[in-house]
Amino acid sequence: EAAAGLESLQDSNKPFDDALAKTAVAEELADAPLELIELSKGPVAAASLAQVYKGETAGGAAVAVKVRRPGVVDQVALDCYAVRLLLAWLQDFWGGTVDYPAIVNEVTAGLFRELDFRKEASNAARFWEAHAADATYLRVPRAGFSRETRENAWSVTPRVHVAEWVEGKALGALPPARQRAMVRKGLDVCFLQLFGTGFVHADPHYGNMLYDPDDRLVLLDFGLVTRLTTSQREALSTAVAAIVDEDWPALLEAFREIGLVPPKPNIWCDARTGEPVSGLLPGVWKACSEEEFSESFVEALRDCSDEECSAGSFTEITARLTELALTYQFVLPPWLLFVVRAVVTLDGFAA
Repeated sequence: EAAAGLESLQDSNKPFDDALAKTAVAEELADAPLELIELSKGPVAAASLAQVYKGETAGGAAVAVKVRRPGVVDQVALDCYAVRLLLAWLQDFWGGTVDYPAIVNEVTAGLFRELDFRKEASNAARFWEAHAADATYLRVPRAGFSRETRENAWSVTPRVHVAEWVEGKALGALPPARQRAMVRKGLDVCFLQLFGTGFVHADPHYGNMLYDPDDRLVLLDFGLVTRLTTSQREALSTAVAAIVDEDWPALLEAFREIGLVPPKPNIWCDARTGEPVSGLLPGVWKACSEEEFSESFVEALRDCSDEECSAGSFTEITARLTELALTYQFVLPPWLLFVVRAVVTLDGFAA
């Protein structure tokens, strides 16, 4: 229900004033090599950070013009600062080895990179170069900027992004056969990113994926990306193989390689009685046996093998592990945060 309620933030958010958007476009692209002669009367999509218009260039090309929301940089900075203060307090409350402020720092850095559309344009070009040869079904809209280094030669600026217009449909607007084809291609390119190139689109939500008339998967919005090292890709590959085989002891060992569980297991206990309590209650970490932790880990995920629990669902497994983390200590490396987000988002998309 929460996810459904937040879906509107992807492409159906309340738009801001068209006059502000068109003023920003005129100011930002005044000296750009690409000349816009027309913009749609209203946005074709409005998300939490920006909204998109359909435009036409002097050369007759259709383009998508994305304009950053006024004041959003200050709002994101304030929100991230407030969350960092809250998690710093939780760090003191929970203790342990998880560096919550470091996680917020990683997310904040990602958000600010996403707010500079020049980085998004660069990411899109590099993503295409990394994946085009192996994913011939993939399409990434070209961003409309010059490769010259002069600042006024760009037609993508920090707050205005111009790219080729792509005709395509969202998953829900396709007939069942084309839906299945789109999902298969989405999963293929996801695994290519995770285990092949290590260059991951970290925001593959419903509003950022289309299927064009030529049956190509269109990926949009490259503001949020992450890169994986070879060792990180190998550890993730081991974890995915264990999930597919429903080999939960092997998954636990893969988690140790990734750094998701500490070398020695701990359980959250009441400081006065020493008895295990929910992580939502006051308490302290206390060492527990490897056997106890392993049994609890396997038991929690073994339930996912029941037909009612949709075996192999990354979303279901993540939910079970989150519940387990209220009792036993887990560690979330900052580099893994965007990977988990991307996989869970795509898993829900496929479902």
